[in-house]
Amino acid sequence: MTRLLTLLLGLLLGLATPGPTRATADPPESALTAPTTAGTSRAASQAVPVPAVPQLPNLHRLPGDLLSGGLPADEAAFRELQQLGVKTVISVDGAPPDVSLAERFGMRYVHLPIGYDGVPPRRARELAQAVTTLPRPIYFHCHHGKHRSPAAAVVACIATGSVAPAAAQATLEQMGTDPHYVGLYQAARRAEPLPSDEQAEKTFTLPSRVAPPPLVEVMLEIERLRDRLAHQLARWERDASRGQPNRKDAPRDGSRLALLLQEQLVEMQRLQTSSFASSAEAPGGEELLTQSIQHAAALKTAWQKAAPAGPTKQLRSAWQRVQHDCRACHRRFRDPPP
Repeated sequence: MTRLLTLLLGLLLGLATPGPTRATADPPESALTAPTTAGTSRAASQAVPVPAVPQLPNLHRLPGDLLSGGLPADEAAFRELQQLGVKTVISVDGAPPDVSLAERFGMRYVHLPIGYDGVPPRRARELAQAVTTLPRPIYFHCHHGKHRSPAAAVVACIATGSVAPAAAQATLEQMGTDPHYVGLYQAARRAEPLPSDEQAEKTFTLPSRVAPPPLVEVMLEIERLRDRLAHQLARWERDASRGQPNRKDAPRDGSRLALLLQEQLVEMQRLQTSSFASSAEAPGGEELLTQSIQHAAALKTAWQKAAPAGPTKQLRSAWQRVQHDCRACHRRFRDPPP
């Protein structure tokens, strides 16, 4: 697994502009928290939570007629955006957006994906240009709307002068951004206002859709399968707790999803083997991937052996191992800033 693979892992769910290659050793636990502000003054949060909109999770309003939240996944979500007056939608997620659906509701889509490791300087300038030159209100989103879209929106607000740099950390905290994502906090704290003439320059092309490379597409599918497995298991647990555990389809559906997860991990291994010459530059990455494939296979078996009465201890343990593998990979390759 080479330097390029490490970069692609770092860009899971976000195709940030490549920067310097980061060290691949596990960062110390103390480095995986946002810097504290004890003993220093900082401005109050500039984000205002919007009353719950189920179709737009984690919805917040920012100065300058900007909003940030989760993926607008269907017509109901775009109808809500339309009621909010949104004219432009900016996705910072890695998955290509549904441009045609946005156009049906009279909105322009702009796709400027970022990773969990931060907002590169070029992308910050593209975001500032988008906010300055495109019709407002503007809705920023990633997948869940808690981490990357708040960071991108805050960086854009600071660049255009509507949020003071001193308010960056408090604003991200208000919007629910996990302090584990040091690079996102770092990007917001380091953002600087741009001169007004630079904001208005149309230097960059603002694409409506960016296709991910094959390896990142596999990673996106792995993330989708994990979400579906988590939902399936939570639903089964809930039914069992209510005395309605006899879902005969649950073992079949869960094992099918686990098999698809295993196949996607094998495809990732195939892509990295065929595309990259050496694993020396990402120590431990190849072993972690092999372990993940084995744990996905064990999860499939655990689903197959589970009875309709409800999730077994073996199934819960197998799922925890899969989750642990994902967290370990993310912590090592995806989340640390460059």
